[in-house]
Amino acid sequence: MSLYVDRHRPTTLASLSHSPVLTTHLYTLANSHSLPHILIYGPPGAGKKTRVTALLKEIFGNTIEKTSVSLKTFATPAGRKIECPITGSSVHIEMNPR
Repeated sequence: MSLYVDRHRPTTLASLSHSPVLTTHLYTLANSHSLPHILIYGPPGAGKKTRVTALLKEIFGNTIEKTSVSLKTFATPAGRKIECPITGSSVHIEMNPR
């Protein structure tokens, strides 16, 4: 069973309706064959994951749907340990530190 929002989430850049200027910019980057490393940030629920998934699908197709999930622990210089779930496919890595 999947969540309602996941079932109805836009999956292509063309289907994104919010912030058309940003969507046009991402579409241009996807078709330029020169995508730089990007860091996406913003408040929860702003559509970061939806936009990145649509961008990756525009570039790599359905390859991004075959993902694996792991939990990695990082140690800070102060000795504090941070657990970070990592999701990825053969073409991307998604890190969500807590």
